[in-house]
Amino acid sequence: MVATRDIKAMEIILEDTPAVSGPTYESRAVCLECLGPVDGSTLCSHCNLPLCSDACRDGPNHQPECQVFAKLTSKVSIEQFTGPEPLYGCITGIRLLNLKETQPETWNRLDMLMDHDKERRTELEYWNIIQSSIVDYVLEDLHLSSTYSEAEVLRAVGLLRTNALYQPHTKGNVLYTTFSFLSHCCTSNANYTVAKDDSLILRAQRDIPCGEEITIQYISFLHGNSKRRKDIRSNWFFRCLCTRCEDTTELGTFLSATLCLECSGPVLPQTNDIDVENWTCGDCKAQVKTSKVEELLNKCENDIKDTVENDIEGFERLFEKYSKKLHTNHYLLLSIRKKLSQAFTRKGETQVPRQTLENRMKLAEQYIAVYTTLDPGHTKWRSMLLYEVVKVRLVLNNNKFSQGEMEKEAFVEGMEADVKDLDYVVSCLENEPEDSKAKMMAHDAIQTLSQARECLQFTNFF
Repeated sequence: MVATRDIKAMEIILEDTPAVSGPTYESRAVCLECLGPVDGSTLCSHCNLPLCSDACRDGPNHQPECQVFAKLTSKVSIEQFTGPEPLYGCITGIRLLNLKETQPETWNRLDMLMDHDKERRTELEYWNIIQSSIVDYVLEDLHLSSTYSEAEVLRAVGLLRTNALYQPHTKGNVLYTTFSFLSHCCTSNANYTVAKDDSLILRAQRDIPCGEEITIQYISFLHGNSKRRKDIRSNWFFRCLCTRCEDTTELGTFLSATLCLECSGPVLPQTNDIDVENWTCGDCKAQVKTSKVEELLNKCENDIKDTVENDIEGFERLFEKYSKKLHTNHYLLLSIRKKLSQAFTRKGETQVPRQTLENRMKLAEQYIAVYTTLDPGHTKWRSMLLYEVVKVRLVLNNNKFSQGEMEKEAFVEGMEADVKDLDYVVSCLENEPEDSKAKMMAHDAIQTLSQARECLQFTNFF
């Protein structure tokens, strides 16, 4: 997907609605109309599958599989509602295949997408599960072998696994007609928001010149190359060739670098090969096996998971321990910094020692500085974290100024910077879906911005 004209940052590129949506193949029993929770007290009168309430009876989303299950001589019965329900693995695939008859133009468009069927056949454990729990179930148990071939069912499964978005608010999968054609780039130029009705809006993250490919991120940018690139290959079967992935320093951030045991220099993969065997110190050239690096990172990840969220002292101990083994910009150290900042946040701004507030602000600013290099532009994550920084900065500068510890000129300069940052925060978050955390933060930021402008105007007046 390529820009046919210059596109400005935050400009809407695409609005899309789902071609199909439904539960994941590992879903627990849910309402097959709205994907809400169920307890078995309300069942579809046609097929006996669970619904959440009478309001969802005969809804449009449930019709494709309802027509299939209603024809069974022995109606299915869902007995448990706490863990994964194998029957649900085929639901979204049936809905997708149904488009062949009901919406052939939509199906023909989706049929141009990749399914990576050939590559997935090498994943024997996954392949056997899909074959027995979905393919055989659809063709044999649901008696659809005269309607669909095995290849068609596998095609539907592959299209969903490769192209569908997982939606946290419904815990389901959504496949879009146009959005699904976007390519991935770890330093993408566009991002998207999804509303509760699954409608999607794609916006430019930065200015996009005419002729440039429009890209999104399939996977979080937070992890270093050593982890992220393997996840991309495992899920989508390609090697990302973006500037970040091809650079072992990750655009000079050293996000994956460990520290040399000999000289404390930065240790990075010897090459940008995903399966590189050795890492090399950039200073003394000492080498270490990749397996040893992974062992260290796994230990750090487990230590982070085992630390309680509000345990400031615990995260401080972790930071002291791993700052001797990992580069100061390593993504795991940055994760510890963020968790420390969040732990400070839970104490609130009132009656908190100034040093604590300054530490909290410094931790967040370090985190923002590194990741802005890797994911620049108008982003939700930066806006939300920057807003927390600005709120602390406002409290600190106000205290210093009121106590005579800051000159008026410095206070005004700081306030002007805060107003500029708040403008950025509002511009990024005001378009987020209603009732989302980001949208609520945008409303709060608008009030804070108004107060900051009033304070700035008052201070300049006097």
